[in-house]
Amino acid sequence: MRLTQTEADVLLNDAVRMIRVDEYRLATVMLSYASCACALHVRLGTDKGTVELPERLKEMRGNLEMANGELEKVHKRREMAMNHPTRAVLTDNEDDRTDAIDPCAAKLIDQVRGLINLVIDSLKTRNA
Repeated sequence: MRLTQTEADVLLNDAVRMIRVDEYRLATVMLSYASCACALHVRLGTDKGTVELPERLKEMRGNLEMANGELEKVHKRREMAMNHPTRAVLTDNEDDRTDAIDPCAAKLIDQVRGLINLVIDSLKTRNA
């Protein structure tokens, strides 16, 4: 078992620790981490000379599950901030507010959530 975090682990943990209301940013970091987990999963399944690393896959799955929970907290925090009565209003026109999440970004975030859940499930099927 690895005694130190990989660069991907450090990046994910730092993102979870620092990102408070930017769902899109956290989702993109999670997507990159999920890609790393998928790559390891595929490599272990196709490269017969590779030593199995079930503890690593289990750790990565746990990190994704933790980040997925944090993404939900970020979403709730952002909604609370958007609806808070004391937040500064830059314009009277609701459509002109720059702090509203872009519909394309919202769709991407939903797709990332779905992909993360698929990755988590695929890692579970590998007995991780």
